[in-house]
This record gives sequence, structure tokens and C-alpha cells, in this order.
Amino acid sequence: MQCQNCWISYAHNVKLFRCGGCNIEYYCSKACQKQAWPSHKQKCKLNQAFTSKHRPTLTSLAVCALELEKDPKRSMDYIVSIPVHTRRGSKRPETSFFAVDVELQPIDELPQEQAEEMHEQLRLAHERSVKVGMIGVLFVMLKCIDTGVANIVPSAFADDLRQGIVL
Repeated sequence: MQCQNCWISYAHNVKLFRCGGCNIEYYCSKACQKQAWPSHKQKCKLNQAFTSKHRPTLTSLAVCALELEKDPKRSMDYIVSIPVHTRRGSKRPETSFFAVDVELQPIDELPQEQAEEMHEQLRLAHERSVKVGMIGVLFVMLKCIDTGVANIVPSAFADDLRQGIVL
């Protein structure tokens, strides 16, 4: 977990709080949240409209895509990327976007610094998930093709690999 504006990390013993709109993005202060709002606004809509309504489905999809029933540790090596499009004219938040694919992005193919940060974030999220009785954590990235807005959501999974919670 890290502030989505200044990128200071939970690992640095900074108290972070979640966006009141989407309840997913983290900030270290009200000032950082306010400064990030212009860029977070679209992501907040994606989080509220799609991610929060479809968390169980996204987790199940990611578990299947990663074949975690064969090897749960694969969740520490890949990001499950789901490109979405906006659905024009949708009046309901849960139908504001539609998924067009699912892709597995090996973390180690990211630039070294980004891969190291992603592995550290996964490690911290894994520790938190184990504390609440889960067996692992995975990252799902939703990327809106139309706007370029992307969001990575950590999702913990249970022993039966079908039930998950978003951290």
C-alpha cells in the first residue's frame, strides 16, 4: 500500500487512509488526496462503478487465469490485467464498463524498480491476507482502454480458491 499521490509506502510506517468515494485508493493526507483528485476522478469512477460491484467475479477470474489450484504461489509472479471499455449510455454503475480480455503480465518483465516495488507490495498484501485467514493475494489490474485509466486492486483468496476479498 502506498499513497497514490506522493507514493510514500505503508512499509515506511506511514498511516494511510482510503478514498471515501471508491474505498480502494490510499492517501497519506487530505492534501495528497486533494492534489490527486484530477487524475483520481476517472479511476474513482472505475473503482466505484465496476470494481466494487464485481470483486468476487474478478477474483474468481484471476484465480482461474493464474491456475492457482495447481500452484497458489503463481499469484506472486503475475498481475492479472483486464482491459475494459466504457459502455456508453449505461445508467447503472455495475454496467458502466465491459471487459474485453484477460491477460497475465509477468511482474519480472516490468522495469526493475517497478518490479521490485510490485513484489514488495504483494509481500505486504500477502502478510495482511494471511492475518485475516486467507492463503494468498493476487493483483488484478483494470485498465480502461478508452481513458487510459488503470487501477491495481489487491484481492485475497481463501483455501477453496473461489472466495476472495479485496484488501
